[in-house]
Amino acid sequence: DKFKSVGVFNPAELIGKKYGQQIKIGNKQFWILTPSVKDKLQALKRQAQIILPRDSAHIIMNCSIESGFCVLEAGIGSGSLTIALANAVALKGKVISYDNRQDFIDHAMRNLKMVGLDKYVKTKLKDVTIGIDEKELDAVILDIPNPWAAVAHSFNALRVGGYLCTYSPLISQVENTIKEIKKHNF
Repeated sequence: DKFKSVGVFNPAELIGKKYGQQIKIGNKQFWILTPSVKDKLQALKRQAQIILPRDSAHIIMNCSIESGFCVLEAGIGSGSLTIALANAVALKGKVISYDNRQDFIDHAMRNLKMVGLDKYVKTKLKDVTIGIDEKELDAVILDIPNPWAAVAHSFNALRVGGYLCTYSPLISQVENTIKEIKKHNF
């Protein structure tokens, strides 16, 4: 493979090398560094549209998600947001992910395993609009086509002061969700 400003290099040569090790490629020295969360997200194998890192960061910051939190996400997709959430809640927290499609769950869990965060995630083949089993959640994040249908269940599953986040590309989805949120004591 040819890499800009490096030259020809076979990435397979990195297999077996240790993080922190310095290597020489051509006449240049490089460090082998542990991949960042951003690096891990960029390497994801996609099956469904992903929530981009900049949006994941907004979600994590605006929901004040931190280590030890228990967060429910609905709509695992390829696992991009799940990876960001698992990284934020580790080492003592967990992410519970509901999805209607087993193929999405399986695909996302392969991605989570690849980046070493699968132990912080529990999945359920379940429709969040039918109900949420868990209580006293720190945050509920809905990345589904009809988030308004899960608002009441989210309200009942959240701890006092917990966060609800919905991620919707269409303004009509946002309007329907806001109408439903206003019916509850958020």
